[in-house]
Amino acid sequence: MRRVTVKHIFQNEISHDWPNIGVFYEERGIVIQVDENGLVELFEAKFMEGLENVVLVDEGAEDLSEMNPELVVNLIIGG
Repeated sequence: MRRVTVKHIFQNEISHDWPNIGVFYEERGIVIQVDENGLVELFEAKFMEGLENVVLVDEGAEDLSEMNPELVVNLIIGG
């Protein structure tokens, strides 16, 4: 896992307006993202080409924590 900057794709463009911070679990392709208001969300993500500390979340991606709260706990404890 590593600390990353999280950017989202909107209307087929990378949004640079509100980059969030997160922890990326590369082996699972999941990022725990925290926004400027402290909201925590989980998304499938991938590294941005050419940048090893920036991940991209596709437009319309679902917050995985809503479907499986146990996933959040397992990621935090390293399971």
